[in-house]
Amino acid sequence: MVGDDGQVLGVEKHKELAHRSVQSLQQAVPDLMKKGTIKIMPGNVLGKVLGQYGPFDAIHVGAAAASMPQVAQPFLTTFVMNISKAKL
Repeated sequence: MVGDDGQVLGVEKHKELAHRSVQSLQQAVPDLMKKGTIKIMPGNVLGKVLGQYGPFDAIHVGAAAASMPQVAQPFLTTFVMNISKAKL
């Protein structure tokens, strides 16, 4: 999904999850990791990450939410997330 000049930024809420993601990606796509195409970091994507690294062509949120966070809209052209009907 990422072109030759593209970049992928993954943000995990917990440091342990970020570390495990890096390990998995190093096995699955070692060339992209070595080249620096993919960067994984711990943090709060809705905090400083959007403003520091955006704008983005696409944002995927793997966690369920009741609605799309309004804070993300100025930083993207496409937003993909799971919308949950459950009360959060």
